[in-house]
Amino acid sequence: MTGIRSVAALAVVVLAGTGMFVGAGAQAAHASDFVPVTISGSVFEDRDGNGVYDTYDVALDDWMVYLFDGDLLVQYTATTGGTFTFGGVGPGTFTIQVDPPVAWVPTAAHGPNPVTTSSGEDVGGIEFGYFLLGSISGYVLDDHTGDGFSSDDTPFPAPVTIELFLDGGAAPFSAVTSYPSLGGWYSFPGLGPGIYTIQEVVPGGYTLTAQAGSTTYGYSGFGSGGNNFDNFFTSAITMLEIHPVESAWFAGNIARLGSADASSVATIDWGDGAVSAGTVISDPVGGFLVTGGHTYAEEGAYSLAVSVTRTSSSVVTGSEAVAVADAALHAQGLTLGSSRLTFSGALAAFTDDDPYGVTGDYSARIDWGDGTASTGTVTAGVAGALLANGSHAFAEGRFTVTTTVTDQGGALASAVSTITVDRTPPASTASVSGNVLNITASDNLSGIAATYYTVNGGPAQLYTGPIVLKSGKSTLRFWSLDAVGNTETAQTVVVKVNRP
Repeated sequence: MTGIRSVAALAVVVLAGTGMFVGAGAQAAHASDFVPVTISGSVFEDRDGNGVYDTYDVALDDWMVYLFDGDLLVQYTATTGGTFTFGGVGPGTFTIQVDPPVAWVPTAAHGPNPVTTSSGEDVGGIEFGYFLLGSISGYVLDDHTGDGFSSDDTPFPAPVTIELFLDGGAAPFSAVTSYPSLGGWYSFPGLGPGIYTIQEVVPGGYTLTAQAGSTTYGYSGFGSGGNNFDNFFTSAITMLEIHPVESAWFAGNIARLGSADASSVATIDWGDGAVSAGTVISDPVGGFLVTGGHTYAEEGAYSLAVSVTRTSSSVVTGSEAVAVADAALHAQGLTLGSSRLTFSGALAAFTDDDPYGVTGDYSARIDWGDGTASTGTVTAGVAGALLANGSHAFAEGRFTVTTTVTDQGGALASAVSTITVDRTPPASTASVSGNVLNITASDNLSGIAATYYTVNGGPAQLYTGPIVLKSGKSTLRFWSLDAVGNTETAQTVVVKVNRP
């Protein structure tokens, strides 16, 4: 139920032998002397939203109405002919609530509510008014011939702001933008009662040539469509949004013209000291376009200007601020391997789509993966690559290192590397079975690189498998190294092999 208190089940308090609904706060001893009453009223559609049940309003059928005693639901009913009645109501104080469908909002509540009942005195005249929210919608169109609404109109190619005014207010009550992908459609949903006026914020370089349905009277459930706007592009220049990137060739449409001729000459001042000729071409959807191409050497903000001279020697100009984006960076983490010492070296290699970048243009930040971070250095690598370097003293463990390189222009890239820091020597054990000795070695992080042994003070030998001992007493020393060079302290074992 919308707006109705939640109840697990209908809880009815009925005085035994009377069939009367008794309020939870009423004394049963007094209730036995109480003459049951009815509580009744009506639910109506407030068509004009004025809060009064008048000639134009409509009774609402099959709406659920609930009678509560505090948080206790004691009765419910559906309206018939817009009216509701609760019968057999005993002493107590009761609250009436209506459960409206979605998009209905209350506008009126007349009569007593809550109701405190008196023996034998029916209560009526309780009214609830509701208003169904409405909407206003339409389309924003591009008038290619300047003749108002006609078959050659197309959806306006860019979002356009539509303002909504309520009851003659000076400031907009609401504003939305049209959707070019939906044919220029716009909509104001969820509107209450009132008198609405819509107004377009006419796009720059255009003239409004036609408008349909500017004023709407907001009655319950209203849906006003077809409130359309038609716009014609004039001879002024409208600058188009462009997105160049430093050191990359940009080519595209720069501006739009309402009118031109075959001899029109366009000049583009790119704002970085470069000036070039533009090309005036016909726009398939109407009007003309100025196109051009240029490479900006650096990112930043520039003021781009266009001028077009026509055969009549008349000149039209336009300008706009252009943000040239920083060229992209690309980073790759390097293989760091394992170490038992403080790490120092290159962590990541990166390249810049701007081939003119130098080491001083970049900064590096290193997250060492152990809760600490530091600033790195940038040096030149090979084949145009750059290196991000750093040094750090790790505790023992495996760590994921993230290196982030940032260009002065704002571009950044991150790369991930892993490093294993092993400061603990391996551990070896020896076992003997008959005249055969086996050595087993283990390491906590980097792994075993090699195991060595000597027999009776002889030269060190690489352990590759079980050692077969000669008869008699043998003294063996053995030790292991891990992958980062940690060396175990040699252990000694004395083995006596009896002669057969």
